[in-house]
Amino acid sequence: MNPEERARKWTQDIPELSGLTLQQRITICNQVSKRIVFLAVLWLTLFFAIVFVILSSADINSALYNLLNHTAEAINTIFNGGPSKRYMVALFESLPYILPMLVVLVGPIWLMTTVFRKRMLLSAAKKL
Repeated sequence: MNPEERARKWTQDIPELSGLTLQQRITICNQVSKRIVFLAVLWLTLFFAIVFVILSSADINSALYNLLNHTAEAINTIFNGGPSKRYMVALFESLPYILPMLVVLVGPIWLMTTVFRKRMLLSAAKKL
């Protein structure tokens, strides 16, 4: 998607931005997209840093350590065996173990790109 298409798509549902020129909308969308990318990278960095700190300081008998160890053992048991179509079945069987971590990881990024994008566009337009 080029900048013109992105500007049209992102601003089509916002009547406050309809009075701006295409170049102004492109500038606003570039600012917002850079902010979203920065926030997504910041979130991923914080997430992995927090997980690393928690796991490196966790006691071997802690509940979190035991939960992650059990999850890893369950996934390894599911994937045990030779390469076959079983891997696809094993992937779906392991989703209940992996899905909560993926929701926590991807959920805030999804919120930034869908819910908060409109607010970011409006605040960037007010600054212009």
